Parts: sequence; C-alpha cells; structure tokens
Amino acid sequence: MPDHGFLFVAAGAQYVQEAIGAAHQCARRMPDVSRAIFVDDPSYVTQPALFDHVLTYDHAASECNGKRHFFLGRIPHLAQSPYDITLSIDSDVNIVEPCHDLFETVRERFEFAAAHAPVRIIHPLPDTPDSFPEVNAGLIAYRRTAAVLALFDDWAKIYREQLQSDTPPQHDQPSLRDALWRSPDLRLAILPPEYNLRTPFPFMIGGNAKVKVLHGRLPNAEAVAQKINANGGWRPRIGKLQD
Repeated sequence: MPDHGFLFVAAGAQYVQEAIGAAHQCARRMPDVSRAIFVDDPSYVTQPALFDHVLTYDHAASECNGKRHFFLGRIPHLAQSPYDITLSIDSDVNIVEPCHDLFETVRERFEFAAAHAPVRIIHPLPDTPDSFPEVNAGLIAYRRTAAVLALFDDWAKIYREQLQSDTPPQHDQPSLRDALWRSPDLRLAILPPEYNLRTPFPFMIGGNAKVKVLHGRLPNAEAVAQKINANGGWRPRIGKLQD
C-alpha cells in the first residue's frame, strides 16, 4: 500500500457527494496518489472505485452537550488516517494543479503543514499572541508522528472545552491554533496561499507562483485557475472570487 494519500472526512449525503467531486479532481490531477474517505453511511459513496479506502465516520466522536459537532468528530478521524503521510482536504477544496510537493514538505523536514486562515483570529485566546494566528483546517498535510498524534488529542480536548464554554467558537480553528501554540516541539510549516486559496475572501497571489489549490464552492474551478495562472506576476483580488 502507498505510504501517502488524500483523506476526506464527510457526513451526510450532500457533503459526501461534494467530496466525491473533489476526489475526481484529485484523481484527474494526481492519478498516482491514493484516496480515502470516512463517511457515516457507505451507501452515500456512489462511486466506491474512486477510493482505495472507504472507512466509517463515527458520530459518537462528534457529540458534545447533547449535540453533534462534525468538526469535533473529524479530528480523531484525521488521526486514524490509513496513510503515514496524509493530505486532508475539505469537500469544497479544488486541486487544480499537481501538488505532490505538499507530501514532500512533511515527509522528512516538517510534520504538519497548513496555510494561514484569511481571518487571522475569529476567537480570542488570551494566552496566545496575535502574531501566531489561526491556520485554515480545510487543507492539512501531516505525517503520523508522536507529536502529531498528541496534537490531534490536544486539539479535540481543547475544542470540546471551548464548545462547553459560555462563548463557544464558530468552528474548530481557534482550538487548533491553541493546540499548535501549546506544541512547541512540533515541526510546523506554514504554506503560502497558493496552496489553499480561500476564494470567498480577498487574497494576494505571490509573484512567480502558480495557484495549485482553490478552496471554495466554485462551479468552474478549473477555468478560474487557468485565468489566474495565465499571469505569473502579483495578483491581488479584492472581494469574492466567482469567475
């Protein structure tokens, strides 16, 4: 079995179908890379041949205060990846150019890689400096090491505590920020935006840099990528990217 691959975690027919679409893009751009998916109902996977692993998403991991929180449940499933080196991507992530280098980033030199979130801080953490902002959890490259598995444990614990507080955060990124800050020995790499370009937000694409990943619900992601990458210079964008 390959030691690296894409990992999707999806619950509900709508998001599983969206993940299948994203997996098709992965297969088109990087056909040599394995693909795996956690789902709450295997019948939702209408194209099982697209995946080397169809695994079970356990809703029990998502329960807190009598409610289910998908992002809370996702964390332990990331730790259960069938690969030694994993590229976890959300169902609305579009791989528009080959990005094998993401796996190489965490193969030896680093253990965990993600891009800064466009909204740097959405939930204040008094013990974490503003100069250490949130990373976007929709695309994470990581290697299975003791430090990374400990990070996932801390992340889930912190997020559960936050959900039980009087002012719970909107999602799981503040808890990831806190867990990363508390992991000084983790070898963390920060990716440039070209590897996780959040299309609903303003952005700046670096000079001589090709966008490889568009992150957002774009019906015409490949056409958008071709348009963006036709110009190799600095490419600022103010406002939501739609076409």
